[in-house]
Amino acid sequence: MSLPWENPVARHSVRLLSRGWIAAMALLLVGAGILGALLQRFGMEREIYASPSRFVVARWLMTTLIAELAIVAPWAAVRGAMLWTRLVGEGQMDEYRRTRLSAAAIAAGALAAGLFPVLALVGVSCGLSMVVGGLLGAYSLTGAAIAHGLLLVLAVGYGALGMWLAGRVRYPSLAIPLALALLAVSIAGIAAVDPFLRASADPSRLIGGALALNPVTAIASALDTDILRFEWLYARLHTHEYFYVYPPVWQTAVLYAGMSGGLVAAICRRIARDPAS
Repeated sequence: MSLPWENPVARHSVRLLSRGWIAAMALLLVGAGILGALLQRFGMEREIYASPSRFVVARWLMTTLIAELAIVAPWAAVRGAMLWTRLVGEGQMDEYRRTRLSAAAIAAGALAAGLFPVLALVGVSCGLSMVVGGLLGAYSLTGAAIAHGLLLVLAVGYGALGMWLAGRVRYPSLAIPLALALLAVSIAGIAAVDPFLRASADPSRLIGGALALNPVTAIASALDTDILRFEWLYARLHTHEYFYVYPPVWQTAVLYAGMSGGLVAAICRRIARDPAS
């Protein structure tokens, strides 16, 4: 299969991007930084569990990445949905189907083009974190790279979700609340299992399952931070009463990569089966 920048669908679809995407990306990055600073008020650790991320800059990076997560997921979903709707509505998808391109190449090209600004945002954020971390030495550069890698996987997953939703819902804008709902469920899963921990024969398994799906705790874990022992969460959850281990970040990444693969496969079947996609 051709590389993303060699894919004719990707090259053509990128031209449909609004010229204001660079300004939008910059504003979103600044907004994430500001929101990350505001989230600091919830980030006071219990001193006994303080980790290397007690440094102000390191904690600010973590809360900024959490804010970016809330931006990247819905933005990726709505970009995927809107581009797919445009390609189908203007008849370009039907033209692609008449070429020798496989359904997988068409889906991959459209996904790459739709996610281009989102992936650029993640790339710039990663570059900035590498520069700041390298200059100040306040956090692990490897951890920051892993956290951004997870953001990248999530962007692809939610972009594929938006493309799939485009053929399932009437209005592409519905991709935003639906993506936010899915994101909220994955983050709030640890709170949802909390009432059942006392009655469970193996509460550590419940906790581990909820954490594996949670991108926020995965980002914090990549940055060496036990976020569930932050004062605000510590006072509201009972997970600290039980033994648990944060799942490796790669497990969370694999789960969302699997979701992406399943959605892309469904999109490919739609392309191959339905001329109107």
